Amino acid sequence: MKIRFVVIGGPHQGEARELEGTSEIWIGRDPACAIALPSDGALAPRECKVSFDPQGFRIEPAEAAGATYVNGARVEESPLFPGDQISLGSSVLRFDSVEGFAQAPTVHLDSTEAHCVRCGTKLSIADSLKNLADSASTGEYCPRCQELLGQGRSDTSRRLRTIVAGDSFLGREFGVYEIVAFVGEGETGRVYQARHRILKEVRALKFLKAAYAADPGKLRRFFQGVQAATRLDHPSIVKAFDANVIEGHYFFAMEYVRGATLARALREKGQLHWRLVVAIAQAVAQGLDHAYRKHVVHRDLKPSNIVLARGGVVKISDFGLAKTLADKGSELTKEAEGFGTFPYIPPEQIQNAREADHRSDLYSLGVTMYQALTGSLPFLDENPPLAVIVYRIYSDTPAPVREKAPEVPVALAATVERLMAKNPADRFQTPGELLAAFGRAG
Repeated sequence: MKIRFVVIGGPHQGEARELEGTSEIWIGRDPACAIALPSDGALAPRECKVSFDPQGFRIEPAEAAGATYVNGARVEESPLFPGDQISLGSSVLRFDSVEGFAQAPTVHLDSTEAHCVRCGTKLSIADSLKNLADSASTGEYCPRCQELLGQGRSDTSRRLRTIVAGDSFLGREFGVYEIVAFVGEGETGRVYQARHRILKEVRALKFLKAAYAADPGKLRRFFQGVQAATRLDHPSIVKAFDANVIEGHYFFAMEYVRGATLARALREKGQLHWRLVVAIAQAVAQGLDHAYRKHVVHRDLKPSNIVLARGGVVKISDFGLAKTLADKGSELTKEAEGFGTFPYIPPEQIQNAREADHRSDLYSLGVTMYQALTGSLPFLDENPPLAVIVYRIYSDTPAPVREKAPEVPVALAATVERLMAKNPADRFQTPGELLAAFGRAG
């Protein structure tokens, strides 16, 4: 296992530490520390310890040491995730990456003001996110009440089997996969739950609709997207495995995730508490940061492509329009083809999809956050025609976040509005910059 820390503030700013094969990492002024910062006189010889086990990474200040902060919050002991910002002494470090350790970034923010609708218990961010991830949820419940009410909750898998009674794909085999259940349908295809007959694993198969597969250009872009997606391996991204065509049916296999999309949560709740929005956006930004390092751009980030997995894990799905930056000049992407989904698509992507880069994905995340915070989408007042939406994306400035949601902190509102800047140069330039900003926005 290989991990990396980058010093982003203090006397050692710009330095990086890459470590391999250790389960305990000390940070401090002592040269014997794995991460030694001898020029920071405000540090204790041993300031804090980062350790890991199969459950994940944790950070713990040493006894008699100074205060340790993670993403702006003082901690005594806290989970640690890639992208987290650590402040100690006069230094600021970013826990930059993990290779060879499949840790999922779960939520670890302060409590929200939400309460269980049954018993009144205050809910944590993690509780709220798990509620959102339960597609059968009809309200906010604490873990105890969820267990008590479990028998009364609707059974999603049973409902799915009822919906698709008579589906000709059910029970069929496509190569090593056996179709088990229908999951859902989108603009480009249908998704099924499948069992890998050799590995005995549950996966999701997305079959392209016939009209989509009949278009040679769309088919080429489909395979381009799958090739880009298979390069990614991160807990915040739904893993893509492979693609195939059998009996004229084009499909690709991906990780099967139980939960609900952010789009569904927003349809049911309208808007979310700002701390919950930050938690979701942090996880998405961590996934985008991994894609950035692999030179892959999503190009269609939106609430329906953000999955709230049961257990409190957030994942980006559907890299079907993804491309690598090496494909920037490819004829597979014509200048007039903007791709993406209105109004989440940024101005530069409408004009020329070949120019879309990671700042375009950050714009789409900004629109998603705006929607989740305010309960409304920018540029869609009075349900305008498409031409008007395009004009507004190019020309109009959305209503300020705090005008629609005054409870949102000023710094967070500014972060979202910067993400939605018309000019890519005015946005955060990398997902890592955004992750650092989240430490200040809350």
